[in-house]
Amino acid sequence: MELRILTTDKNISLYGRYTMKNGLPAFDWPNSGMSFRFRGNAISVCFTPFDTVEPVYVRVTVDGEPRRFCLTSGQERIIVEGLQNRVHDFELLKVSESPFRICPSEFIINGITPAIYPTVSNNTAKPKIEFIGDSLTAGYGNLSEPTVTVYLAAEQDSTRAYPYIVSKLIGADAHYVCFSGKGIVNSWNGEREYEIPEMFTTASRETKEPWDFNSWTPELVMINAGTNDYNGGVQDEEFIEYAKKFLAFIRSKYPDAYIVWAYGFTTVKAEPALKKAVAEFNDPKVSYLHLPSMYEYKDEIGGNGHPNAKSHARTAKLVAKYIKKLCGVSARSVKS
Repeated sequence: MELRILTTDKNISLYGRYTMKNGLPAFDWPNSGMSFRFRGNAISVCFTPFDTVEPVYVRVTVDGEPRRFCLTSGQERIIVEGLQNRVHDFELLKVSESPFRICPSEFIINGITPAIYPTVSNNTAKPKIEFIGDSLTAGYGNLSEPTVTVYLAAEQDSTRAYPYIVSKLIGADAHYVCFSGKGIVNSWNGEREYEIPEMFTTASRETKEPWDFNSWTPELVMINAGTNDYNGGVQDEEFIEYAKKFLAFIRSKYPDAYIVWAYGFTTVKAEPALKKAVAEFNDPKVSYLHLPSMYEYKDEIGGNGHPNAKSHARTAKLVAKYIKKLCGVSARSVKS
């Protein structure tokens, strides 16, 4: 038998910031997507067509087993078959950072009496974390060799970047607002257009629709940004001013959240200015976290001067411990 389910079905849980496209949820941020359970022996995912200048990668996970797929037009159909005819856990996440939205339109479940169910909850409230940043938050080049000097969507996996790993270590519900090359004042090349503070206000990079801050409120916000600003020629005084303005804006939207500015993964060129900005902001729930450089460890360099998956995994443990100490949440598989 066959069961067709629209992606607006009430049993489907959505992850991350999203918008609606032709009445269906659409995703363009890394690690955004959906999950549910289904009964059957095969499942297919259909998408609405889209235009893109680069391929988009998604991760489909069934019963904890991840599978990676490439989309170039949205006319593809992802098929997972050969399953036992029983109830399975299903998750679909976007894992590359193309600015074009993907829009799953329909799931086709095959099997004996196929059915769909909501994702199982342990009835424990999950802490909410929002990660904001640039390529380090998105996982640029984390599957690449050090000899690679360009961005390759095929060699990026945002679920193997430290923010996503942190969210799993502490069992958090997380949003990821990030895009490579962007800064607080300017991008890596000095341009000033749709930088991180503006990006933070939008639900979609593609449509620039405003984000409803009342729809989801994190207990902690983690920023990782600054290197692109200095690569693009920003001066200390201006950077400090903009950093404090950004902290103030975040605080206006999330009055009770912890805010952590993490930095140092690849360079410390912005560190003195960041420490000064945090100190001058003078908020007891705003802190600076130094991240040890990937250059201090063996075999941690990925593509185009970015950390690889090994480096992200090490950093995730450090960050999870810091959050555990700061907020009092328990960190899974993280030794104190």
